[in-house]
Amino acid sequence: MTVQSMRPELSEKDIVRLMKGETSEERATVAHRLCRRIAVDMLSDDERVYADEIISILAEDTAELVRRTLAVTLRNSPRLPHDVALKLAQDVETVAIPVLESSPVFSDEDLIELVLSVTSAKQAAIAARAMVSGPLGEVICEHAGEQAVEVVTANKGAELTDKAFDDAVSRFPANTAMHESIVLRDHVPVHIAEKMVSLVSGQVFD
Repeated sequence: MTVQSMRPELSEKDIVRLMKGETSEERATVAHRLCRRIAVDMLSDDERVYADEIISILAEDTAELVRRTLAVTLRNSPRLPHDVALKLAQDVETVAIPVLESSPVFSDEDLIELVLSVTSAKQAAIAARAMVSGPLGEVICEHAGEQAVEVVTANKGAELTDKAFDDAVSRFPANTAMHESIVLRDHVPVHIAEKMVSLVSGQVFD
């Protein structure tokens, strides 16, 4: 008997157990356990149906604690349905930020649209992702708030184009922390590097 065959299968009973939770703490506890199984276990086709239903129920829960449990537990999982990820991204910041920072189910187009519509804290979460493409970096530097621009310029996983650098510097010429981050990047346009050295006054190289 394998470990896989020994584990309990996801079923309608799990949905009933989730719905019976009288307090948000009880539901969050059940949610964490179920989401861990969804993220880690090999699921059968039938289990995937139940998993999607469980995730949808959690995303609609009135308790922020339960929705945050869903977001945190499945933030790195490709099993988080795309429509649910987008819904969580529009939720309160404590729920949205874990997903915006880490979820692999978002496309570049999703993230660009989100940058143009969400709060500054959510923009900063997107800017902190392990990988930020050139087009996404440009949108952040041109349209996002100062916090997000500061984060993306310090993010070694962000691909920043000449336009992104130009927009960041022109929009926030007094942000010393951002200037220092730009100077320390591996690849910086010559005209930007010269401007940064002048602005930072050599502090980074002391």
